[in-house]
Amino acid sequence: MNTRKIFIVPFLLGIGLAGIYLWKQKDITTYRNNVAQNGKNNPMSLVTDALLFKQQKKYQEAYKKIRLAIELAPNNHGLHLLRKQIEQKLGKEKWEHYFKQENLTNKNPLKNKTVLIYAADWGLGDAFQLMRYARLTKKLGANIILEVALKPLIPLLSLCPYIDTIITPTDSQPYADFYIAMTDMPELCKNMLSLLEMHSPYLQAEKSLEKYWHTIITKNSGFSIGICWEGNTQYHRRRCIPLELLTSLAENTGIHLYSLQVGQCTKDIATLSHKNLIESFNKDFDKSHGCFMDTAAVMKSLDLAITIDTSIAHLAGALGVPVWIMLAKNAEWRWQENPDLSGWAPNYPSMRLFRQAKEGEWAPVIQEIRNCLPSFMEKKRPSGKTLYSMSNPCI
Repeated sequence: MNTRKIFIVPFLLGIGLAGIYLWKQKDITTYRNNVAQNGKNNPMSLVTDALLFKQQKKYQEAYKKIRLAIELAPNNHGLHLLRKQIEQKLGKEKWEHYFKQENLTNKNPLKNKTVLIYAADWGLGDAFQLMRYARLTKKLGANIILEVALKPLIPLLSLCPYIDTIITPTDSQPYADFYIAMTDMPELCKNMLSLLEMHSPYLQAEKSLEKYWHTIITKNSGFSIGICWEGNTQYHRRRCIPLELLTSLAENTGIHLYSLQVGQCTKDIATLSHKNLIESFNKDFDKSHGCFMDTAAVMKSLDLAITIDTSIAHLAGALGVPVWIMLAKNAEWRWQENPDLSGWAPNYPSMRLFRQAKEGEWAPVIQEIRNCLPSFMEKKRPSGKTLYSMSNPCI
């Protein structure tokens, strides 16, 4: 018998019942008595109890109820999702309480502790940005387990030396002292931002791929720039710029452009009046080796990446690659100057922001980039790699 199929309706009914009673009934005791009539060992009854306790922020009680429900219906995916939500609430409370008691002058306050981090599932860029907190947690002495819902990222994240174990949502969950949502970590670690060591890259490329692509990229003697012109417009419609505008950068002497764009937008190259201005990679790029594996390796050999607000920007910043990001006038909240969001601020040392002055006008942004490129290109090491300097206003 398929427990998951027969329990999905009761599970949804449980959520519905909880919502109705929480909305209409002020007498919680009456509500609990009504639910109890379904039977103490009925999964629906346990789920509604768990939801009620969760609503009241009684997370320990909610956790006990959802664990009992899972024992009765272990294959129900909805129950495991609710369990993780409750675990994250418990983990956040436990973390906050622990660090109120713990003296942070101790260099390893999490020594002999295991922290299970639910990796960001908002988007790829969020995962790249917030991995810095996994490294911070490791620095505090913890054993790190990373649960990765975005499975295509596993090959790249597996290269992080500060991650001890990677699991997926379908794996059996190991014990941990703290269960933390990665998206909660900017708030939880807001008093530890000085420990992030942002001057040091926290993602890395696979060494053999890096060597392979370095050989390819350095065949061209020009200044190598990777470009990405469109992000996920489903989340933010302003995350795109006409490719023709970007390729105008190649009019500067000695610049060689590489496409870091993937997906349907790569077809834009065929519409260019001068297709030879930009070089793209083969169809196997980022496929056989894993998502972003080739991109990360290529980036390490580029002199500069220029991109719209998308995951490519966060990947470049996390790799320590010089990157210039083009932002719309009303860019996403994380790019705004807001002290309350300091834990979410990208703050990549190798990144420079180029903002629109007027909504929808990208030509002035490209012109500003063109004006800054010559001085940036002059700052090159003897080996040919770019020297990034915060002292130059155009770097």
